[in-house]
Amino acid sequence: MPAAFAAVLPATLHARLKEEQLRVLNESTRDRRLATLAAALGLDEPAALRELQAATGLPLLHELKPDPEGIPVLPARLARDFLIVPVLTATADKSVLTLATTWPADDIITDWLATFTSRPLHWALAPADRINQLIVECYGVGAGSLE
Repeated sequence: MPAAFAAVLPATLHARLKEEQLRVLNESTRDRRLATLAAALGLDEPAALRELQAATGLPLLHELKPDPEGIPVLPARLARDFLIVPVLTATADKSVLTLATTWPADDIITDWLATFTSRPLHWALAPADRINQLIVECYGVGAGSLE
């Protein structure tokens, strides 16, 4: 398994999966990883998201409000490809860009984001359906350009 992927999947979850499940998870697209993890663990997606939250220590958000200052910073294509969206949180520092995602960030994502912002990043987990809904609301249905 590639090191970048292994570094993102917490050891407590890694240990619960068989080699074939790890391979399938590694080969799944980012937007399907949570569903793939859920299937491998025999859970539904909300339960798998809670397991991922417990294993990573990232906050789990259910109520998502788009960050009007963060939306223009993140190109629609990155939001769609990486399934991330800038959100407001009650405790967030305005100088920090808080991003909701269904899967912990890896080096590829953080490298791409560094191209568009120098703001420090804060990550939070959130349900995929809500992230997809916000992407459509904030960027439009296509959400496919780097502009």
